[in-house]
Amino acid sequence: MIRMTAVPILFVALAQKPTIAGKWMACLTAEGRTGCTTWELAVKGDSLWGTDTGPDGQSDLIVGHIQGDRVSFKTGNGCTERVLQRCTVLVSGTYHGDGWKADVNDTDNQRHHVFTVTRVTGKP
Repeated sequence: MIRMTAVPILFVALAQKPTIAGKWMACLTAEGRTGCTTWELAVKGDSLWGTDTGPDGQSDLIVGHIQGDRVSFKTGNGCTERVLQRCTVLVSGTYHGDGWKADVNDTDNQRHHVFTVTRVTGKP
């Protein structure tokens, strides 16, 4: 007699929704130059936290949320003023597996950009 208990478990594992938790590279090309930042994200329930590491250094994420496949968070990295009460970068987007587009609004410079975001995989 053959037991089929392993098959349903396999299908459940394959059907799981992708998570935004992990390491992501967010890049923007403007005026002939490309700039990138790395987001390391962790999730618990509908809360999101992590770090933003880019050319200006590293900053913790401030106030991160997830609703379904929508993500939003704030960070102070990339602000020229470096005072979080006056300068915040707002990030939002809809993720799909290993890539997504992020709307990035810099309140200090009053700029809006769309970053191409890809999951960092491969060798550490």
